[in-house]
Amino acid sequence: MSKKMFCIVLSGIVFLITNLSAQVYPRKKAMETLSRGLIANLHEELKNAAVLDFVNLDGKVSMFGKHIAEEMSTGLAKWGDFKIVERKLIDKVIAEQKYALSDFVDLSKAASLGKLVGAKGIVIGTITELEKTFQVNARIIQTETGEVLSTSGVEIKKDADTIKLAREIVVVPKPQPKEEKKPEVVKEPEPKVEKPVVKEKLEEKIFYFEDFSEVRMEIYPMAGLVAKN
Repeated sequence: MSKKMFCIVLSGIVFLITNLSAQVYPRKKAMETLSRGLIANLHEELKNAAVLDFVNLDGKVSMFGKHIAEEMSTGLAKWGDFKIVERKLIDKVIAEQKYALSDFVDLSKAASLGKLVGAKGIVIGTITELEKTFQVNARIIQTETGEVLSTSGVEIKKDADTIKLAREIVVVPKPQPKEEKKPEVVKEPEPKVEKPVVKEKLEEKIFYFEDFSEVRMEIYPMAGLVAKN
């Protein structure tokens, strides 16, 4: 093969590789490609994995990020050789621990969450909006070591549905601290106080005596009686 021909073939190969790496997929096909890419690049067996909502670079979560997580959960369970942790359990733990999804860009925090939900691996990802596409990158983190076990990325073509999902930002309310119930204070019964008995004041009764100084007495000797006149 001549030097000129070799250069032409080499240029063709480089062009082909460049085009393949820059290939833009429709949303459904992109989800399949992203899932298969993570599985193909995984260099360690996993018993199970948890998939988090994908976040924008500014740390916000859109409906598009939640949609990707759902599709990834389905794809990894279908083509991977490991189980996927229920997303309701993940949401519950995140709420209880008062985490924000943007916290899990930090690999150590992502690994700690994986331990809390009993997952050997945890899938995190980011979304970058470009002029004509969305760049989506995903990683699988080992929860025990925080090591990156696999990576995959795709570019998703912008369409009306994808743009609508990306514009709808999910507002996650901050969990309020639980109010501690104050112990009920049991009031002791008040001691009974006996009321003093108030004795009625008896009205003084005045007796008037008649003057008996003029009364004559006759003595009847036989009867031993005294007769009053």
